[in-house]
Amino acid sequence: MIGDPAFNYPQAIALRGLMQVTRYLGHALRPPLTSVRIIERTEVAVRALLARAMNDESGSTATEYAVIAAVMAIVVAAGARSVGAEIFELYGFVSTNIAEALQGGEAEP
Repeated sequence: MIGDPAFNYPQAIALRGLMQVTRYLGHALRPPLTSVRIIERTEVAVRALLARAMNDESGSTATEYAVIAAVMAIVVAAGARSVGAEIFELYGFVSTNIAEALQGGEAEP
């Protein structure tokens, strides 16, 4: 570059200085945020957030465990109801036999 006859050293220094000024003062050289630009930035941020949420599979395992737990709770509740009815019958049978035994009757086998 420097050996090139078309290379202009002072112009390169000026360009380098302009790039440094632009880098350090870049925020001041940007146009001010208008409501349209704010809405555009917000829209981009929301789209990125939604895309991340749609592609995120970390919560799917927790959801699967919740579904399994709900199914197990339903099965346990149905089983408890069934067992509860059988226990109710058993207590009725025992109660009847005890009452008959106390009255002097014979107990059913």
